[in-house]
Amino acid sequence: MRLMSLLFSVVAMLLLANSVYGQAMNRILFGSDRDGTPEIYVMDADGTDLVRLTTDAWVQIAPVTEVASLAWSPDGTKIAFIANRVGARQIYVMNADGTGLVRLTDHLVGNGAPAWSPDGRQIAVTSPRFGNDEIFVINVDGTELVNRTYHPADDAAPAWSPDGHWIAFTSNRSGNNEIYMMNTEIEEWRYSRKDGVEVSEEGYNKLPSMLKGQVIALGADLIQLTDHPADDISPTWSPDGNRIAFTSNRSGDNEIYIIDPDAREQRYLRKDGTEVSAEDYNKLLPFLKGEVITGAADPLNVTNHPADDGSPVWSPDGTQIAFTSTRDDNGEIFVMNADGTNPINITNHPAGDGSPAWYPIGVTMTNVEAKSWGQIKAEVH
Repeated sequence: MRLMSLLFSVVAMLLLANSVYGQAMNRILFGSDRDGTPEIYVMDADGTDLVRLTTDAWVQIAPVTEVASLAWSPDGTKIAFIANRVGARQIYVMNADGTGLVRLTDHLVGNGAPAWSPDGRQIAVTSPRFGNDEIFVINVDGTELVNRTYHPADDAAPAWSPDGHWIAFTSNRSGNNEIYMMNTEIEEWRYSRKDGVEVSEEGYNKLPSMLKGQVIALGADLIQLTDHPADDISPTWSPDGNRIAFTSNRSGDNEIYIIDPDAREQRYLRKDGTEVSAEDYNKLLPFLKGEVITGAADPLNVTNHPADDGSPVWSPDGTQIAFTSTRDDNGEIFVMNADGTNPINITNHPAGDGSPAWYPIGVTMTNVEAKSWGQIKAEVH
């Protein structure tokens, strides 16, 4: 009898845990100006149980052409967001219930969500503080801001891979916006004064704060994932690291596409920009050879709608995608299956809704099987 009672208690606890987990897993953050000022709300993935988390947050509600400006911490206990509360966009962090608001940055922050590292210790952000948009990584306590791109082009909208080895981002370094991946492994550190002159790490640490410039960390590898004359923006990783969803206007309006970063293909160009086969490229004289471009295979359009769709975010189990759409005339949050089927408007409000962020719990980094670019295998529990 005692054994049966113990078994019953264990089963009841497991059922309760699964119920609580299931409820948390199906919560979606978003920004809305339905109450006058742009605030942060949370709701179930079917649009029910709406709760307003902030008052006078002035959160930036990203349009479909930008990545969402809200982000859960990996453990779901914190929320990072972009807000214009002091005359410039800054990064703020608060508890998941809306309490404990802390300002993380004190410089102008560009477009794009703050992206948490998988271990929850760092946040990647976009900032134009040195002229052009660059991707910086900052500790969650606001210390040790490091430039991770350091390029004269604009780099924005960082998205950390689930294993933490890569950051996908948008860059116009090839002339228009494309999706790139950079390795988070650091090969070289650089330090500069405020006037741009490089100094040693020791010299940098001796400088007064007002004279310090930037700390630059250059990674090991950079991969261009897309190569299209249209703009490809706002990448976001699937929980298992096998796919990246992004926004593109390659069909004429903004749509959501999905690519497999591991299914890369190479294109060979002559010096004049015309494409040739690998065999013909190898036969060319060196001065006639152009670029060899490595990118992902053709992406799949999963929205394919005449309205604008963007700001995609994956569900924790990878089976669904939440996104912002103008298909009902104003910005609304929709949820669809990951293959694009069964899109449902879950906000359905005349105000502007945007910047969805799905509660993250559900992916455990077990049985990691790293590939050449850092892809992992993950189990959903």
